[in-house]
Amino acid sequence: MKQALILIWGMLLLSLSYQGKTQNFEGQQQFKLYSNATIVWDPVKVHYKSYKVESGSDLVFEFSTDNSSDPGNHSKVISKFSFQVPEKARKFSFTNKEITAQNGIYIEYGQTMDRGIKPIENGTISGQKLKDGSWEIEIDITWKGRLTGKTYRLQLTETYLLVN
Repeated sequence: MKQALILIWGMLLLSLSYQGKTQNFEGQQQFKLYSNATIVWDPVKVHYKSYKVESGSDLVFEFSTDNSSDPGNHSKVISKFSFQVPEKARKFSFTNKEITAQNGIYIEYGQTMDRGIKPIENGTISGQKLKDGSWEIEIDITWKGRLTGKTYRLQLTETYLLVN
């Protein structure tokens, strides 16, 4: 009887672990461009709930992702990277602390150890406006987790379209 119970538990655990390995999670990403906007957040509390895009005088670029269930626990934790540039700009390039000056921030939502808002101080962001009004943006930034000290990196080239 004891051996049968151990065998049943073993098969159950094997079945559960196999299901976890075969689940496929498609990552969700969004690229938004806001006109006549500005980024607002609380630099003292750095809580993710203080982040907003409000009416202003700049263009705000916002990239959000659910991290495709990284680090493998099949959770969907939203994170965002946002920055702003002058509304009249046709092209730009920012490096390191220039990104911070343009309100370049990374926001981690949920209950992760590194949740909250982190100003970006390392990397490059460049972009240019295309004839159709969209923007081609290149991003290569790094930041350290607020609590873990882990180094994170975002590297992508993407087209942003104006949000209506």
